[in-house]
Amino acid sequence: MLPKIHPSAQGLSVAFGLWLVIGCPADRPRYGPSAIRLGPTVPTQPLPQRALPQTRMPKPAPTVPAETIATDTAQLPQPRMTSTASAAMLPSRTVLSCQIKMAIVATQVPPLPVHSSPTPASDNILGTLANGTFVAIAQAHQDWWEITEPIPGWIPQAGTQSACSHKVERLQLTPQAPTIAIRDRFIGTGTHQYLIPAQPGQVLTLITIDGPHPRLSDPNGTPLPLNPDHCRDRATVKLAIAGDYCLEFDSQFRGYDYAFTLELS
Repeated sequence: MLPKIHPSAQGLSVAFGLWLVIGCPADRPRYGPSAIRLGPTVPTQPLPQRALPQTRMPKPAPTVPAETIATDTAQLPQPRMTSTASAAMLPSRTVLSCQIKMAIVATQVPPLPVHSSPTPASDNILGTLANGTFVAIAQAHQDWWEITEPIPGWIPQAGTQSACSHKVERLQLTPQAPTIAIRDRFIGTGTHQYLIPAQPGQVLTLITIDGPHPRLSDPNGTPLPLNPDHCRDRATVKLAIAGDYCLEFDSQFRGYDYAFTLELS
């Protein structure tokens, strides 16, 4: 026995059957691959190609024959003037002799002990000296002075100030370096001599900056007058013969500081 069908359901079944028999209108889109409508075909344009930056390769260094490197020295950098050549352009000082005969006590921890031997021992102290005391020196031994006055014995050199009592020094002046400045001192008595090689016709100019005026003598030992010009600290003399001229300072008592400038033209 078949089941009963509701009247509304029967109507739907009939309509569906008619749709299958009659089919779809011609203008109704069909489903499936052939029924898909595509838009107008646009021709594809090739994408523009951007030019890539070119990598520059370094140029190879030119090849130089080995013979050129070995023989072409004219294009090589020339050597600079050495320090020895530069020193030749400066005036020079050469101490020929220096004797220290006196010193002055100047210790940081006064008084300065005088020892019986050059040994810093507490059991060989002969006495003490205050700062500013002049001492007469007999000889030097390592870092010690042997003194004869005011107390014979030994004192450390570090506790004193000293300078050449008797000195001979050569000053070498050249046309490239005709001027030199000197500063020195005496401690006690003594003599300082400066030898200046010169030629006939040259002019010696002395400017005294500090201290007394020195004496001048020619290579034969004859004294030469240093005639000052308008300034009493400046003297000029024309040299007549070739040889070593001598400027001499001397101290007769406790010493002094001095300074001068010398020019040879």
